[in-house]
Amino acid sequence: LACEVIKLIIAMAALFVESMNGKPVNLFSRETARSVVLCSAPALIYVVQNFCVQTAYVELNPITFNCLNQTKLITTATALYLIKGVRQNKKQMLALSLVSVGAMLLSVRGSENGANAENMSTTTGVAMSLTGTVLSGIAATVTQIFMQDMRLSPFLVTLAMCIVSIVTVGSSIVSQTKIMGEPLLSVFDHWTASSIVPVITQALGGLLVGLVTNYCGSIDKGISFVCGLAVSAVCQCAVTRVMLPWNALLALLFVAQGSFMHTKESMLAKVRAKTKTQ
Repeated sequence: LACEVIKLIIAMAALFVESMNGKPVNLFSRETARSVVLCSAPALIYVVQNFCVQTAYVELNPITFNCLNQTKLITTATALYLIKGVRQNKKQMLALSLVSVGAMLLSVRGSENGANAENMSTTTGVAMSLTGTVLSGIAATVTQIFMQDMRLSPFLVTLAMCIVSIVTVGSSIVSQTKIMGEPLLSVFDHWTASSIVPVITQALGGLLVGLVTNYCGSIDKGISFVCGLAVSAVCQCAVTRVMLPWNALLALLFVAQGSFMHTKESMLAKVRAKTKTQ
């Protein structure tokens, strides 16, 4: 909740800066209000997706959950094709498959010790996990349409999504504190001065995600997430001075090759499109 509040403040400040640089944005106009209501649609989809993910997390063992959760790239590409008509060629589909497999290997790297026979996977968990990935792909596609096709400011889209998140998460916190009979501010009991650091960095990261979607698209955004997992694995290896296992090294190879292939093919596709129009 604190992260969403900080992200909201930064998004409003960014919109103010945009208006100062020749892009007038009146936050209190009817047009802005309509855009905010429209942009709340993907935020509501993400709320349902988070519920599905949380349910699947309880119903599935860690390895199954992480593997299914890393199919978002495939569902995003499928949603882009069905909703927006964006096709992926064979090399791009191979690249997405490599990145997805690499993401699965990176995700299960820390889950192998936690998996046990008592935490069995259920059909409900698999269904909820797959539903969550499908909803994630749809929300990412709708967000890309708002930013790239309708030319809405990524900060305005972020602002709308923050409002929905604050309302839903805030309502959940208020209801939980009332049920438990605790004061509302008890949620900050274990906070320290350093707790604000990850909150701010996560808020800034959320804003950067919107900019990546705006300029590069939702698929490249998903690939960047997986690259983040790879960078985290390398940093953990450097800090702990523990050699990465074979599956993590294989994952880094898959992610690097898949990211390079997809980026190269995307650039070539743009060049071919410009050549045809000329």
